[in-house]
Amino acid sequence: MCTSLTLPTPDGTNLFGRTLDLDDHFGESVTLTPRRYSITFADCYPLTHHYALLGMATVMDGTTARGYPLYAEAMNEKGLCMAGLRFAESAVYATRPQVGFLNLAPWELIPYLLGTCATVAEARAALSDICVVDKPFSDTVGTAPLHWHIADAAPTHGGLILEVTSEGMRIYDDDSPHGVGILTNEPPYPHQLATLRACNARRGDEPGLPGDYSSPSRFTRAATLRRWAVERMGNGQTGGEGKDADVARFFSLLGAVSPTVGAVMTPEGKCHRTLYTCCMDTAAGVYHWRREEETEVRAVAFAECDLHGETVTSRKT
Repeated sequence: MCTSLTLPTPDGTNLFGRTLDLDDHFGESVTLTPRRYSITFADCYPLTHHYALLGMATVMDGTTARGYPLYAEAMNEKGLCMAGLRFAESAVYATRPQVGFLNLAPWELIPYLLGTCATVAEARAALSDICVVDKPFSDTVGTAPLHWHIADAAPTHGGLILEVTSEGMRIYDDDSPHGVGILTNEPPYPHQLATLRACNARRGDEPGLPGDYSSPSRFTRAATLRRWAVERMGNGQTGGEGKDADVARFFSLLGAVSPTVGAVMTPEGKCHRTLYTCCMDTAAGVYHWRREEETEVRAVAFAECDLHGETVTSRKT
């Protein structure tokens, strides 16, 4: 259970972030991958020079390199952002590398695209040459079934939803600020849009919204709340102004779809909960995050980091 969100702001920039909903922590920490860290891949050449990346990751030893950052989401120094959300029922990857394509495992997509692309348009072009291959990270870490939300610093450039299913790779344009700006989990994105349209048609002018934490309900609720927020931000009706107010608004929107502890249980009897919520200021290069047990929102900026290093560094959260 996760929800990602883009939010255009009155100053013409874009915020991007997500909730990470699981039943337990996965060793995550805010992680910087500097420009000269050699990003290695299972089936293609390494990136020895690339854009710096900043986001939430677990750093593990795998089949390709020691100390490899497995990002749940990240942004690069140019403002391109990407988040992977669980897509357990529908994700279907290639079973073997394909001739004529750049073959990447799911866990390699974020470092590759954010390492080489500065905008959504560049990411879309790069994806035309990529095949996503079912390759585990290591003997103990398997292949995660994911789909991805991609956005950049300019809301007018729009965002992308990337899904790889039995029908192949599908890329869906989400032209913010007029698009939906939301991704959750199952079902595939076109079905989520259909559910949203059906809900809007039934409601008409009624204010009611779905209240459970299923993926379609979270999608519909988050998309509707986001639309209202964007409309009223443009009219100056949302209270405080400035970037701090925009970031606070962003966390509030995602808080509306975060499961209350005890409301969602796994088959094993564990609580699904929001381990952390993050918000990336794509223009300023600032990664904001708040952990489940904290009220404080913390932040780290590219400007505070050494972007020229060769070693991945993590800040314990």
